[in-house]
Amino acid sequence: MKNLAIPLMIAAACALASGCGGAPAADPAATGTQSSALTQRLGLGVLPSLHRIPKDKSPHDVIDSSITLAHGELIAFHQHPGPVFVVIATGTLTEDDGCGNIESHPAGTAFQEVPGHVHMVINNGTDTVQAYATSIPPHGQPGSIPATPDCKPTHGGDDSEGD
Repeated sequence: MKNLAIPLMIAAACALASGCGGAPAADPAATGTQSSALTQRLGLGVLPSLHRIPKDKSPHDVIDSSITLAHGELIAFHQHPGPVFVVIATGTLTEDDGCGNIESHPAGTAFQEVPGHVHMVINNGTDTVQAYATSIPPHGQPGSIPATPDCKPTHGGDDSEGD
């Protein structure tokens, strides 16, 4: 049992975002049973890269959330105690860390939030944002925690001497 966290996250995100596609788990003809299970794809996005997730042998919860934001709605500044994988199904979600770093996530994309990253999200577009998030916090902790941006000053040029 080297590290089950990554396979569990991938399985949870796969089940939430796409139903994983592929062949059914069992052939009804071979098992003699007929499945009535239905998998509905909620969203599909492309995750540009997977940030390294530290190995942690402690238990974690898996929280799947559906997020709907109308034009102008936001989720106030917060952070996550564990990694979060987000798929944008419709609209464009704008993420702001409060320190001048703003990213837009359009429909069909996916992104990962790393633990401790303070940010807020808002729908600045005209289309409703529908997103699906899989949070993996340490067991018993919430998926997100209210937070305040803590912008560190950048140093450069001649003004950085003596700092």
